[in-house]
This record gives sequence, structure tokens and C-alpha cells, in this order.
Amino acid sequence: MKKILFLYLLLLGSIAFLSAQNTEYLLSSEYKDALRQEFYRLVNEHRRANGQRELEVHAGLEEYADIRAAEQRARFGHTRPDGTPAGSGWYNSRNIMNTRFAENAISVHRLNSNPAIAANYIFTRWKNSAGHNRHMLYNFSAPIQMALGIVPMLESNGRDVSSGAIWATGFDEFIGVFPDNLTAIGQNAYFNSLFTRVVIPSTVTSIGHGGFDACRFLGSLTIPASVTRIDARAFNRCDELDSVTFEGIIDANNFSSNLSFPGDLRSKYLAGGPGTYTRQRGSNIWTKQ
Repeated sequence: MKKILFLYLLLLGSIAFLSAQNTEYLLSSEYKDALRQEFYRLVNEHRRANGQRELEVHAGLEEYADIRAAEQRARFGHTRPDGTPAGSGWYNSRNIMNTRFAENAISVHRLNSNPAIAANYIFTRWKNSAGHNRHMLYNFSAPIQMALGIVPMLESNGRDVSSGAIWATGFDEFIGVFPDNLTAIGQNAYFNSLFTRVVIPSTVTSIGHGGFDACRFLGSLTIPASVTRIDARAFNRCDELDSVTFEGIIDANNFSSNLSFPGDLRSKYLAGGPGTYTRQRGSNIWTKQ
């Protein structure tokens, strides 16, 4: 009996020792640096294989990403614990050239102690998720900064290590690029995309339900005369949208009244016809120029 008790206590001590060693290793700057470098290599290798330019790494953005990674424990997702949007106010006080931020977020339980394996795990999880992979492969129209934040956090028992990770990109402008001979924007085709400016190709005849829904950075939009149908929620939740140019006629019956645009733009267009309409950001009132 004493022998069994001794072995049991020895086993507990070994587990505690290994956990402590693992925790210390995960928290080390050497581990984080190695994980980051491997992740950046994987992202840029992935982008090159898909015909996209490499992204630059920025130390100031890494600081931001680390803070956002730690915040995942309090509130997982892309809203900060105080309820403000991710990235809000950050660029005002840091040496970051960009004014807009986008994120991939993940929570990982027990990161592998080999940083290369851990980096590959995070990268693969995002690569296998359509929305996250799209973020990694965006055809950004200007040099873009990126950073990975990785913050191991101890559970209350001090043994189980879970980690929050944020991959952030910072950018100023992202002009929409579309396939040749595109004839229709499908349902949710560009949902939550990072475009800041979009000129719909003149081959397109319709914009489907939620086609550009939640494109929160979209500020300028041109709709060609070829478009004769706009469905519900096509540009819903495009909060920064403040300039829309209609080049042709869209019949009221083919222009959905169900949140197709922010504010009163639909009614103003149906009354005023083709032209450019603008608004003060945050206002629901549009004016024809």
C-alpha cells in the first residue's frame, strides 16, 4: 500500500513538474518569436502559391495583436471587452501606417511545445475556414502590414494552458477586384469583405441578397448601368459607406426595400434617378450631388 501511495505521489509530482515546464516554455519570448516567424512564413508561402504579394511584418502591430489575443479570454471575437470595435483608437497612438484593422481569431487549448507545429496548427485551422482563408489571401491593393499575437493564459488550476491568438492586418485602402466576365454578384458573395472602394464591373446585371453585407470599411461604391436588380441586404451594415454612384436605371420592383442600403438611399435614388449620392458618416440622410 505504501509503495502504491509513493508511486501515486511521484506521478503527481511529475505531472506538476512537466506542466510548470511546459507553461514556462510557452510563455517564453523565444517560443513566441519562433511561432510567429513560422506562421509568417506559412502565410506568405500560401499567398505566393495563390498569386498574391507577400505581407510585411510590423512590430507595433504585434503589440496590438498581443493585447487583442489576451482579450480573447474576456470576450472572444472581434469586439473588445469594453464593447468598442477591434482596433479602435490604436493607430492614433502607435507607429502604424494604417488606419483600418482586420483580424482572424482563434482559441487553442494546450499549444504544442514545438513552435513550428503550433504555428502550422493555427495556420491550418484558418486555411481550412473559408472566411479566415479569404482574409489570408486577399488581393490587397497596397503594401499591407501583418502581425500575429499569441498569449498563453493559465486556467485557474494553474495547469491547463489555453492560448488566444489574433492575426491582424493593417491597411488604408483596398480596392475591390473581381473576376473577368462576372455577370452576377451572388448571395453573400463578398460578405464581410475588407473593400474600401468598389466599382462594380459593367458585365454585372444583378447584386444578390447580402452580396456586400457587413463590408464595414466600404466607403465608395459605383454601380454601372448594366445592373438592373439589387436584392435585400445587398449593402446592409456598410457603416462607412458615404458615396454611391448609380450610372443607370433600376426599377423599384427590382430594388429591394429590405435593408438594401443604409439609411434612405433607396428612396432618394428612386426619386432622383442616376447620379452620385452622399451622406455624412453615421447619418441616415442621403443627398444627391
